[in-house]
Amino acid sequence: MEGFKKSAVRFGSITLLLAIIANFCPSLYMFFVYNIFPTRMGQLLAVLVATYAVNWIVQPISYFGVFGTAGTYMAWLSGSVGDIRAPAVRMAQKISEYDAGTNEGDVMATLGIASSTFISMPILTLFVFIGSAVLGLIPETVQSAFVFILPAMYGGVYADMMQSNIKVGILTLIASTVFVAILPLLGVPSAFIVLFAVIAGMLFAHITFKTSEKK
Repeated sequence: MEGFKKSAVRFGSITLLLAIIANFCPSLYMFFVYNIFPTRMGQLLAVLVATYAVNWIVQPISYFGVFGTAGTYMAWLSGSVGDIRAPAVRMAQKISEYDAGTNEGDVMATLGIASSTFISMPILTLFVFIGSAVLGLIPETVQSAFVFILPAMYGGVYADMMQSNIKVGILTLIASTVFVAILPLLGVPSAFIVLFAVIAGMLFAHITFKTSEKK
């Protein structure tokens, strides 16, 4: 398994580096062909850092324990980590009855992400071309409910994962609710609230593990 993880790191680093370069290709095309370039690059970078910097810490911590090494590289390369890859991983591990954090669980996570990628990419490509036409036929009441799809899905995944340790799940949920209710009143950005919730969950899990270990 160690050899597999080393290979995953090697190939994952190469593919992600190529993906990063590819992401800059449209911008480079606009610059060299049309001579378009942001005039306030410093402000743009500041906004990007303020918006995404916390996620650079939160998301790897949140997902790595469930995805494993290879799954983490694959998930970030294919995108839609929280709304598509995480549910696919959880379902693959649940059906196979292998826990996250084990070698078998990491393999199932990799297979779940690979399967979801092969399925979601053609569907997304199809809806890119026909999505606008289909959405126009859907009633307004149904379209207004779309905003609840992602929270409902996250809630379902959380409720499913919480069954592995009810105490940690409930304590984390209570702490997150308190953070959401109080921290915005103190002027704390929403990104940091997510970070604090993740840290709280990790602390509760660590304390629960140490307590059960002593018993």
